[in-house]
Parts: sequence; structure tokens; C-alpha cells
Amino acid sequence: MVEKILITGVTGQDGIFLTSKLLQKDNIKIIGITRNTKNKNFFKNLYYLNKNLYIQNIELINLNLQDENTVEKFIEYFKPTRVFNLTGPSNVNNSLKDKDIYIEFLIKSFDNLLNALESYSNDCRIFQASTSEMFNSSKYPLNEESDLNPRNPYSFSKYEIHKKILEKSESTNLKLYSGIMFNHESEFRSNDFLIMKIIEAALKIKTVSSHQKLTLGSLDIIRDWSFAGDIMKAADSITHLESSNHFVIGSGMGYSIQNIVEYIFSSYKLNWENHINIDSSLLRPGDPRKIVSNPQKLLSSIDWKPEYDIFKTIDRMINYKNNENY
Repeated sequence: MVEKILITGVTGQDGIFLTSKLLQKDNIKIIGITRNTKNKNFFKNLYYLNKNLYIQNIELINLNLQDENTVEKFIEYFKPTRVFNLTGPSNVNNSLKDKDIYIEFLIKSFDNLLNALESYSNDCRIFQASTSEMFNSSKYPLNEESDLNPRNPYSFSKYEIHKKILEKSESTNLKLYSGIMFNHESEFRSNDFLIMKIIEAALKIKTVSSHQKLTLGSLDIIRDWSFAGDIMKAADSITHLESSNHFVIGSGMGYSIQNIVEYIFSSYKLNWENHINIDSSLLRPGDPRKIVSNPQKLLSSIDWKPEYDIFKTIDRMINYKNNENY
């Protein structure tokens, strides 16, 4: 029997790693939703991860998740058994530009999916990509019972969807899972994201201009960073649980931006202190100094633990960046 899986936001780093894991089996049909169905980089990145995937078993489509009738017709036709809702830019700064539009897009897209699945595929399992940005992190490490207090349009949207999942879990045949994902990185991050931005700067200093400077908002902020491939393995495993549930997904370890900067610059045999400027005006108002997970519930519920710590992840990112034209 062929399992039918729907992945929204499939061409982002999470979608790439999830797809790569799933396509190691032949009895799977994946439909990935993306605005760009001719995305050559997506398939290039899949090939980079694993040259032996059943690549013929995935199809990319451009589906308007804002159109209720279109979503209903598609779900009635495809009847997925699992859905991974990864849609929406994960860069928080992007959500600040068009706040109302961003919030409406994410929430309405989820509502349309949920309603269609209840009507036409009500034995489906749905994984929602939630975020640690939802937390009020005055107390840490953070677990499933920690206070939620979204700080920006991105986290507010995710918070509203997370609440819907908890409420709906009691009254539907669908199995609903919310994965509250802490910071996770990979070689497929763009230079808009902090760690790849630091790697890009260090590489240019090493190879182009030794006088270049990188300006950061702070070196003291501490985050729980993981490898995107590990996080997606957890997401896949969570959807095999027999009951709806929600989990924080993280490493349980916190490292400062200075730890990250030191490691990257030392990898290029550079003294970071010669190349870093600090401008606190770059910080987002209200962002907490420290966000670290307590993933104990997850560790006791599924057979999973992170394979990569943040420094092994950075090694992957540096290697990829150094050989970008593979």
C-alpha cells in the first residue's frame, strides 16, 4: 500500500531534509506545495543529501492554500494519510514587514487544510511546525508547560495555530501534532540567517578582504541550536504516535552567539575580535537573552536523539559554503 504524504513549504530546509528521509522508501507518494514548481535547487539539494532516493515519487504543485474550494478539491482527490505543514517563511524579520497579511496567510492556510482534511481524509495525521518564538522565556529550560507569549507576527500566527491544535485534538478523528521547534540550521540556510551570515563573512574575510568587518547586534544572546535533519527525523517519528500530542523539539543545550562566532572564525584560522562590531540597535525589541529547550517529554516518547550538535552542524555548513558549486 502506498502512503500519501502532503508537505507544505516543501522547498525550505526542513522540507528538503524531511523529503530526503521519506524518499528512502519506495512505497510513498509525496506532493509538495511550493510557489515555484520548477525549483531546480530543491532537487539539486535532495541529490546532494542522497543520490539514491526514489525521486520519481515526489511531485511539486502550486496550490493556493488561501482558496478554500481549491484546497477542498485537492484534499478530496489526494486524500493524504500524513500532512506536514511547514509553510511560511521562518525568518522572523520577514513577518514584521507585512504583519496583518502574514498572520492572515498562515492562519487561513492552516484552517483551510484542517477543514478539508476533516471532510475528506479524517484519518489523517497532521504535523504543525510550531516555534520556540512563542515562549515567554523568563524561565528556562522551556518545556510543553512553559508560558507562551508570542513576540512578533511570526510567533503570533504559530501560537494561534498551536492553540487550535490543542483545542481541536479533543473533538476530531484527525491526529494532530504540534512540534515546537527551537532554532535549527543546515547547509541550506541562506545568508539572511545568523549562522550562515557569519560563515559568509568569515569566508570573504579569508579569501577576499582581510579588512572586512561584520556587525552583529550582540554576542551574549544564547539559543538552543540543532541540526535541521535531526529535527525533521523527530517530526517524522512524532507522526507515528497513536495519539495527538505536542512536543518541544530541541537539543537542550544553549550556546551564545560568541561561542558560534569563535568557532566559525577559528575554523578559518581568523581572530574574530579583529572583525566583529557590535550594534545593539540591530536587536529586536523584547527578544529574550536566553532560550533553551527541555526536550525530556520527546526523548521519553520516541526513539530519537540529536545526531549533530551545533558545532558539527556548523562544520556541514562551512563545508557546503566552501564548495558551493558542487
